[in-house]
Amino acid sequence: MARSNPRGWIGPGLQRILDLDAGASDNVYRDRLRGLLVDASDALPADLRFLFLAALGEQSDLPFLEARLEEAGELLDRGVRALRRHLREAERLVAEHLIERHRAGSHPFAEDAWHWRNQEICLSERPDPGIVLGRTLVSLQAGLDSLVEVFTIPATPGEGAVTFTAGEGVLGVDAQGQGGSTWQVTLRVAPMRLGESRWTQLRVGLPSVDVLKPYLALAPVRRHTGARVTVDFGSPPFATTAWVLDAVLPTQLGAPRGGLEVVNLSNGPVSVPFEGPRPGFMYGLGWEWAPGRGRGPQ
Repeated sequence: MARSNPRGWIGPGLQRILDLDAGASDNVYRDRLRGLLVDASDALPADLRFLFLAALGEQSDLPFLEARLEEAGELLDRGVRALRRHLREAERLVAEHLIERHRAGSHPFAEDAWHWRNQEICLSERPDPGIVLGRTLVSLQAGLDSLVEVFTIPATPGEGAVTFTAGEGVLGVDAQGQGGSTWQVTLRVAPMRLGESRWTQLRVGLPSVDVLKPYLALAPVRRHTGARVTVDFGSPPFATTAWVLDAVLPTQLGAPRGGLEVVNLSNGPVSVPFEGPRPGFMYGLGWEWAPGRGRGPQ
């Protein structure tokens, strides 16, 4: 990705999808290509996505692919030769995804004309159970005034409504249930300039914190300078023990907490900052439910 003259090694298919002006700088080419590939990797299974992002250089500052694969192999407990085979599979799946997605001549940066940067997430059941998402919205097109997200929350019918409420930087919210536990949420914002950043907040009201899995975590799709996760466990707390999830693989969220930093629940809300969170990893807090809380084993 750091090679000079990206126009010389980006093929014609990607050139068409990127749709950049002839005068665009090398850095603009690299940034746009990186964003395109990171977004496309969302379609991969968790282990292949982690490997693909590691090879892309999103997980590490190591300059050479071989070194990045060796580092990924230590985390995945796989040899470099096996990882190369899996990487070829990940690359094929990403290519097929890009071909299918842009077959009709659609343009990714008109459809996905924004991304998040620097996220904060807070869970509390006082005064009402809910999650507040604070995020910096970055506009990738001039005049951006709305965006669509999909939320999955494991609430079941009869428990009460899941609600979405506009906060700072958001003019309004429209939420449409998609069946089961999925909502399509449209956020309306004041028109933004190309490249403009704006702090936004969205509150997700829950029927109970017990509908959640026993963790609250962020999974950045791009590198952030920082993130923060806060949980107010209440009094008495709804957990018996809690621990920090710092650069944990998605497949390890349900694993025992061995070796992770345990936090004190007796001093009020627990707030943990994370510096430079990387794509492909999870950052947040995990816990064990107090007796009578939660949904049992999850």
